[in-house]
Amino acid sequence: MAAFAALVMSVGSVVFAPAAAAETRFLNAGAQIDPCQSISSPNGDYELSMACDGNLVLTLKPEDRVVWTAGTDMAGSVLQIQEDGNVVVYGPGHIAQWETGTDGYAGAVLALQDDGNLVVIAPGNRPVWSTNSVDAGKYVESPRPGQSIGPTKFVALGDSYSSGEGLASYEEGTATETDACHRSTAKAYALQLDPKPDVFAACSMQTVDSYYEDHQNEPPQRSHLGADTRLVTLTMGGNDLDWTGTLKACTKIQLELTHNTVHETSADCQAALAATPKRIDDLKVKLLKLYRDLLNDAPNAQVRVLTYPPLFPLDRSDNGGCRIVRIHPIQVVIAADVEHQFGLYQEEANLAILDAVNQVALDTPGRIRAVDVESQFGGYMADGHTISCGDTGRPTPWINSIKFSTSDAAALAADSYNGNWDLVSADLFKVYSASFHPTEEGQRQMATALKATL
Repeated sequence: MAAFAALVMSVGSVVFAPAAAAETRFLNAGAQIDPCQSISSPNGDYELSMACDGNLVLTLKPEDRVVWTAGTDMAGSVLQIQEDGNVVVYGPGHIAQWETGTDGYAGAVLALQDDGNLVVIAPGNRPVWSTNSVDAGKYVESPRPGQSIGPTKFVALGDSYSSGEGLASYEEGTATETDACHRSTAKAYALQLDPKPDVFAACSMQTVDSYYEDHQNEPPQRSHLGADTRLVTLTMGGNDLDWTGTLKACTKIQLELTHNTVHETSADCQAALAATPKRIDDLKVKLLKLYRDLLNDAPNAQVRVLTYPPLFPLDRSDNGGCRIVRIHPIQVVIAADVEHQFGLYQEEANLAILDAVNQVALDTPGRIRAVDVESQFGGYMADGHTISCGDTGRPTPWINSIKFSTSDAAALAADSYNGNWDLVSADLFKVYSASFHPTEEGQRQMATALKATL
């Protein structure tokens, strides 16, 4: 069985038993529960059984009520606490059926507490996994392939395409100098599902590293997950490819009437495009780890990974470039060859996301699935709902071009009128982070594509 990254999840206000507690409370590294055998909590209220039918079951004995199960079903299975810290149910032939994903915590023990929580405790009395079954009032089961999600703790993670960037109003505190997560209060795709997310933690400018680390005064995204999580949605990877930086570098500012270019950074543009293939290769490696860690962090959850909507069409007949905004006396243009190359790279990036999801799904059947947003938007053809590029006769765009506030537009107009082209460039780039994102209808379409996979 391939090694999984360590699983770290919130275990709430759990009080862990002291080392002097009864012996039956702990299973040390190297210990095993054989078929049809069990251990009990020190107070005798809870029993962890390796049932004869192969299921690992935690029962509240006074009520004869199951409060948690691994959902395994291979008769003759055993539970092993491995030396590397992982806790695994193995079927006959040493076939792994279920695991805590805590390899990497050598010397960890499995503890069954008086409150009904089953916990993997690493050296230093540090909890690294739990069933979160403290005083459990409902049955908890790991989902099986093809099983519906059922009652959820729904956690919406991801980057700006998940947060609803560009679609104000935003949640209080997420549009400040120190936190620019820009979480839309109503228009992000996750907020259009029923039920809505219990935790909405998507955040603009998030990278794969933000899953593991604090960013913009936000905690690591993985900190929102646990054994009670039933559904996770996300987009992730665009910021690792520096799409915003590439588009900034490849923007031309032209005079509206003559189309003369008055500002461009062509060398920076070519350097950014040349770096993209390597970034895509690196991203796939990061995503493979991310998806595996996410499945371990939310061991009972279904995961839906959305691809990115296409920004630019690939088959436009106009060779004059994509005009993304016109404000007298200027127009802002992405050159036709750059537009085409960027579209091809975005297509490759979505393929990398799909490949990573499919590869991880082979190891965890039925738990992780990609959502094809690219096709929902009509792809990269002329009849797709991409940025309009100033064309006529094309479908309504589901991607915003440049989003201006009134003050931003006024500054741009004034600097353009005075010929301060460096300031014009700065004015434009200030608003780029809110640009090139789904419109309100685009977010609805993302929700539609997501619903079809649930």
